[in-house]
This record gives sequence, structure tokens and C-alpha cells, in this order.
Amino acid sequence: MNLIMKYVTTIIILIFSLNIAAGQKPKFKKVTKEELLKESSSIDSMARAELLYKGCEVSYEYNEQKNRFDVVYRYQQRIKIYDGDYTDIANFSIRYYTGENISDNEKVRDLEAYTFNLEEGKIKKEKVSKKNVYDEESNKFYSVKKFAFPVIKDGSILEVKYTLRSKYFFNIDEFYFQGDIPVKYGEFIMTAPEYFKYNVNAKGVIPIDVSSKKGYGNYKYSYSVDVGTRINPKMKRMYEKVDFGLTTSTYVATDVPAIKNEPFVYSMDNYKSSITHELLFTNFPRSPIKYYSKTWDDIAELLDDSKNFGAQINSKYKQYDALLEEVSDMELTKKLLTIYTTIRDKYTWNGYLAATTNSGIKDLIKSGTGNIAEINLLLVNLLQKAGLKASPMVSRSRSSGFLNISNPTYSQLNYVMAVVENDGKYIYLDATDKNLNIHTLPQRALNLRGILINGKKGTEVTLSNPNKGKENRIYTLYIEDEILMGTCKHTIAGYDAYYTRSKHKSQTDFAASLNSEKRTFSNTSIENFSKKQEVIKVESEVSAEGFIQFVEDKIFVDIQICDDVFINPFKEEKRNFALFYNNSYSNVDMIKFKIPEGYEVKSIPENLNIAIPEKLITVRINFSEVQGEVVMTKKVKLTQSIISPEYYSAVKMVYDQVEAKMKEKIVFAKL
Repeated sequence: MNLIMKYVTTIIILIFSLNIAAGQKPKFKKVTKEELLKESSSIDSMARAELLYKGCEVSYEYNEQKNRFDVVYRYQQRIKIYDGDYTDIANFSIRYYTGENISDNEKVRDLEAYTFNLEEGKIKKEKVSKKNVYDEESNKFYSVKKFAFPVIKDGSILEVKYTLRSKYFFNIDEFYFQGDIPVKYGEFIMTAPEYFKYNVNAKGVIPIDVSSKKGYGNYKYSYSVDVGTRINPKMKRMYEKVDFGLTTSTYVATDVPAIKNEPFVYSMDNYKSSITHELLFTNFPRSPIKYYSKTWDDIAELLDDSKNFGAQINSKYKQYDALLEEVSDMELTKKLLTIYTTIRDKYTWNGYLAATTNSGIKDLIKSGTGNIAEINLLLVNLLQKAGLKASPMVSRSRSSGFLNISNPTYSQLNYVMAVVENDGKYIYLDATDKNLNIHTLPQRALNLRGILINGKKGTEVTLSNPNKGKENRIYTLYIEDEILMGTCKHTIAGYDAYYTRSKHKSQTDFAASLNSEKRTFSNTSIENFSKKQEVIKVESEVSAEGFIQFVEDKIFVDIQICDDVFINPFKEEKRNFALFYNNSYSNVDMIKFKIPEGYEVKSIPENLNIAIPEKLITVRINFSEVQGEVVMTKKVKLTQSIISPEYYSAVKMVYDQVEAKMKEKIVFAKL
């Protein structure tokens, strides 16, 4: 065999034989009348649709032309429609990777899709025409194949199957058993040769049945052997068949309820029941074991040695010699702020997430636009050269899900920011948003953990949300006819100021946004809207209609003039996951109602002072009569941006009581 392996020239083909248990997988296009007549889901009678079947079979095939293994995904879904107006579900999309080279692209093939309806007792099917299937670029690295199922109505069944072929066997695509609609039967089947060893991770609360069985396969080597002499060489083609083991793992979940969207969640995908496979190592015959499972130090070394990461930080950019000279004698905070604002204001993020550069920092300096890594690694570079203890921190964007700390993989990283250490504390910096300031991160950067890269050392860091907001409003109001008139003074600071600047394109747009159906702000003056480091200050005259009711000799005044009607967003009695706020905050609203002439205070609401354990949320709503005015002061404080689900019932109770309190009224009565 040693001689054979010495002269191996090509591997011709990989063949494996395997009988996969059919389970509950329906035969494609064989829809029954019983399925079409079904009127509601047995999992959730109110569901507008459900997946009768959702499946994926993963196998390995040898690509003779490319001399590599490819991963082949075979997907099939059967969707039952109970509400024909639920047309969103008829819009189907398939996401696939498109690299810089065509040879890197994943391929979607063998796509078939049909709509089935029962008409006059007969099953009628409508095929999705190939001309109605189109590809759309999602970003530089991903595209989406899209189409819409035709003829959707009550009782319809939609069915689709397709194959996705990929050269990327490092991370098998995550399979979700749970989604926005119930799943009657979901299964994921993976058949892998013994040469591939994966770490399997399941998440979510849905029980998943797991079974496995062994099989076998074989591949044939084609090689050439010299059977001639030194003078007259003669090559002969030889073949060798090698058997190998196969493991088929089957994961099944049945009667899976839909996951309900909840407020204050980073990404619901973090909580959907799913299965993932991450490659630990490959062990091919007569080849050394190649490990893919790494430590964070391994990944730090990989990044530090990369021309798209470490080399970018260590390079010298002469365009910034003058800036470095300018800040050389500044104290730390001013030095940091000067470098940060220069990079933030000069460069524009192109919308691409990445933990490494694409075109590089030199191209960023030349073009003025770049990805997340290009902008923030330039920031790290200059901070280090200015003498600050700065490092890059790699992580995962908020919408991509939590960073899996226990299974370090390079492929899950898609974000990088700058971190400056000062007096044992971290200052987080992200220069990719022109409305950002130091000590503030955009929502997309918020995650639970990150990895601080110090040369070839990777250290896990709890990414404490640095965002803090503060907002104060003082209304001084009097009643004129049936209208509340007066003035409003409003200050907005920290993250709230960042959010305000991000939401509104201009100061004029912001001023216009203050108005609502019931409130009109006029003669408005605004200070510091364009000064990122300053507090936004607003003063206006205000008139508000619909907040007063005259009933006989009494005047009833709504106390909820500051905002729209407060409604508790938490409806469920229980919650299994944490509450994630974008920032901690301290907000104060004070409203001074002048007692109308000829009236006295008949009643005012009782004070409300309430908090959840550890005072993570506190609310104080106090009422008093002072010098001819009824004064309402509402103080709301959130001290921690992440609240454990064990406190959910307490949070819900606080919101319930605030909602009830804000429905109460101040009552004036004629003397």
C-alpha cells in the first residue's frame, strides 16, 4: 500500500451506499386530500400556517474535478396554509454564499416548487415557473434566490425541494426545528464519512430525538506505476478500492410550537431550537490529523499573522504622521477623542460586516469607505501609535447571534471594534457610525462577549453594554378653553442623544418629529444637535388637545401628555430568555399643571414607588400641590441593560402598574 500511495495521482470517485430511514418524510408532490381538507393546526389552532414537514439531508460527495469533498444539502418543506391572506409565507428565499471567485460559490440546484389546492374535489397543482425564480445580491458575500408560490388561498399546500452544494465542510449550516409557524415534523439527517469528526450543539427548549447508525462506503484510487525499465519506462494505470465507515445521525422534533416574538430581544434566532455541527478534525488515511477546533489563542495567532488583520495594525500610514504629532502631548482623554473623531468623521462604513479587512486600510484611506474591520483597525493602529493601550476586540454582530465562547471558531467572527484599557477599565470604540461618540456602541455591535486580541493572545471579555442615556423634560402648562398650553424644556444626553441624531437626518427633521396628532410644538429652538459630544437642548411652546374633559363642574386632565399612550409590551405570563435593552438610562418627566382660576384640586392620583429586585428598574411617579400648581414627577431608571428572565414577572408587574397609573387623571372642581 505504501507503494500505491506513493504513486497516487488522482482520486477518481467516492461512493458510499446507505439506506436512510424514511421516517415521516412525505413523498414529494404526493399531497393528499386529507392534508388539503385540514382546517387547523393541532399544535396551535390559531396558527395561520404550519410546516407539515421540514427536512434536510446532508451528505458528502467527492468532487472529482476539484479533487475535494463537497457537502450536499437536500432540503424539502411542505407548508399548510390555513389563512389565505397570510401571503408573506408564499415569498420564499434561499440564502447562499458567493465568494470573490466563482469557484467558491455555493450552488443551488434541482429547485422545484408547487402550490396544491383542492378544486371541485380534485387536487390541482401549480408549478413555480423557472422564469419567476431570480437571484438578488444580499451583500458582497451572499446572494438570495427568490420566488413566490402562486394561487395562495385557505387550505393551500406549498411544497418545495432543492439541493445546495458547498465546498465548506467546516461549519454545517444550522438547521432550525423551530420558527415563526408550528412544525409538525422536522428532521435533520447527516451522513458523514469517518474522516470527519464534528462537535454537535443543540439549543432551545424543544426536545430533539437523536439516533444513529453505522454504514459503509468506498472510494477508488487511481494511480500510475512504472512497470518498465530505466531505459524503457512504462506507466500502468492501477486502481485500489478503500472501504471506510459512515455514521448517519438523525435528529427529529415533532409538534414544535412557533416561537413567539418578544420585545427586548437581541435576536430571536438565539432561542429557536436548532442543531449545529462544527468540525473538530479530519483524519484521512495516511495523512496527519488536521485539527479545526481551536483555542482563542490559536485564532488570535491566526489573526495576528494575517495580512488582513495583524499586518494592518502594525503598518505605518504616513498620512497620519501629522495627527500623531498633534496629539503627542495631549492627556489621555483628549488624545483618544481627537483620534476617534478624526476617523469617525473622515471615513464612511460601506455596510459590510467583517472581522478582517477586505481591500485593506490603504484602500480605505484612498477611497474614504471601508468595512467594519478596515475602519476600526485603522483606529486601533493610530491609538497604539499614539501610546494608548489599545487592542482590537473581535466578536459577532447582534443579529448574527451570540458568540459561542466554548467552541472557538474563526468562521463565527464578523465584527471588530477598538478597546482602550485605562485604569483597569475598558473603553469601547466603534468609528463606523458618524453619530457615535466614545463610550457608545451601535446596536449591531452589542453582544454578550468578545475576544480581546493582544498579539497572539486571545482573551474572553464580557462585553458590558457601555450605552447610557439620559432624558429630562419639564412641561409648564395651563388650561385655555379645552387646550393645554405652555412651554416645554427638553434635554437629551448620552445614548438617547445618539439615537435622536441617528433617527433624524437634520435638526429640522427632529423639530418636526416632536409634533403628534395631539401635540403641537412651535417656536422651537434646538442647541447642539450636530455637536456629537454635547447635550441636545430643546425649548418650545406647546399646545395639546384631547387631554382635557369637562364634565359638569369638573375638569379631568390626562397625565400622559409627554408621550403616546403607555402600553405594557410584556403580554406573556412567563419568559424563558433575558431582556436586552439597548442602553441603561435615567429619565425624568416633570409636568406642572396650573390650577384653573375658580377651581380647586378635587383629586390627584396616589404616588407610585416601585422597583424590581436589586433595583435594576425603579419607577417613581409622585403628585403634589405646590403654589397653585399640581406637579407630577415621573422618574424611571434602568441600571442594567440585561435583565435575567428570573426577574421577568417583577418587570411585568412594574410595567402593568405604570400602565394603570398613567390612565388615571387629575380632577379639578369648581369652587
